[in-house]
Amino acid sequence: MKLALGSVATLLAISLLPAAFAADRKPVRTKPQRFDLSADEWDTVKAGGITVRHSNKGQVNDFFSAGYVKASVDDVFWYYEDHNNTPKYQNAIKRISVEEDLTPKRGNAAGEQGGYRRLKYEMVLPWPIGTRNFVLDLEGQGEAGKWGDIFWSKNTGGDCDCAADVDEMQGSYVMTPYPDNRKWTLVRYWVRGDMRTWIPGWLVGFIQGRTIPNVIAQARKDLE
Repeated sequence: MKLALGSVATLLAISLLPAAFAADRKPVRTKPQRFDLSADEWDTVKAGGITVRHSNKGQVNDFFSAGYVKASVDDVFWYYEDHNNTPKYQNAIKRISVEEDLTPKRGNAAGEQGGYRRLKYEMVLPWPIGTRNFVLDLEGQGEAGKWGDIFWSKNTGGDCDCAADVDEMQGSYVMTPYPDNRKWTLVRYWVRGDMRTWIPGWLVGFIQGRTIPNVIAQARKDLE
């Protein structure tokens, strides 16, 4: 069977698509933070609370939060994997646009969990921080029924074209079965940010920190 020249060119282009995508990907500079909980934090989690740990160095704020959700690891993983859910628990996020998405759909035949995405965010925080725009590269990994990680970092490729950007943004969700009830999920959330502002970093952390428990609390409302 002979193929027309146009058909050959089309097949060649299709065969090169994965390589093109791979070349266009940006590295995710961070890794999942599977941080240990202190005895007091475990007591809070076991009592149904949500822990928040905060550290501040100059303009950089780190938050670590943990709590359980009465849902399976897979349900929780796909909940955080869906960026349409993000504004529910991070109400400062007003808009998310997809620049690239290689994430498989849930229930795909290969059983794949996660994948690469590049998303552009618009964040609006109270004055004097105001609006911040940034692009994140995200990676999802997991093993169905056992664990799931989603981690991200600010895109450094200069494609944000933002009037007001952030200096740093990275973090992760780590999901594992809750030790005392394997049908529940322990969520560990970490985020680091530098909002590029003239006000003291500790004050930015105070404003930002009030929203941190929502990340787990909203998942409970939506999944339990």
